Amino acid sequence: MIKDGFLGLMAALGLATVACPPFATAQEIQDGVASQGEMSDENFYRSIACGAQPGKECTTAFVRWKYSAVTYALLPHAPAFPPDLARKISAQIDIALAEINRHKPGITLQRADHLGVGADVLISLPDLVEGEKTKGLPHFADNQTVGVGLNEISWDGGNSLYQAGILFTKDLTELDMPSVVLEEIFQSLGFPYDIENPYYIDRSILSQDSNDTVHSEGQDKAALLRHYPRKTP
Repeated sequence: MIKDGFLGLMAALGLATVACPPFATAQEIQDGVASQGEMSDENFYRSIACGAQPGKECTTAFVRWKYSAVTYALLPHAPAFPPDLARKISAQIDIALAEINRHKPGITLQRADHLGVGADVLISLPDLVEGEKTKGLPHFADNQTVGVGLNEISWDGGNSLYQAGILFTKDLTELDMPSVVLEEIFQSLGFPYDIENPYYIDRSILSQDSNDTVHSEGQDKAALLRHYPRKTP
């Protein structure tokens, strides 16, 4: 099964008046970056962080959170969203945050539902199924075609992330849930591109062609710690 919704839509929404990145739509950015075989750590990092194919230039800027901690809030689910599925997704969000935090990157991911729309990353459970379009969701542009998961990141003129939105649809299966939830949260840190490469099936949470990976190890971990280096004591 091809992973859906792994494109982080990059929207500069006007925090800076000059040097803002252009607004980008799903049609303007390729979801998966194509490559063949095992990549070097450098090429892997550039593929997922700036959309560069091996040996080629970046297609977007490197963007990251400048905070020491980023907060995630699961918003109340839509009335038509299955409550049991919402509870399971909520539990999986905690697992995904802990999975990333255990690597001790230079940023801490915090669950902060009490902040509501004041959190940095807002997670929505809308009345949508795969293939439908966004409308009126916080931190999402309208008319984006959704997969079972989707995220949208926004940054200012200094390439600093300032908000992100994540959503999961009501047809997300329990089988795919651990991988999809982890992947969307991982990408909200500034890794908007999937890897389109058979070698990375079952090796990377960002593989476009697999929902089997449930841990951030290997080159995923290396990229995370390069983007957010551990702080020295």
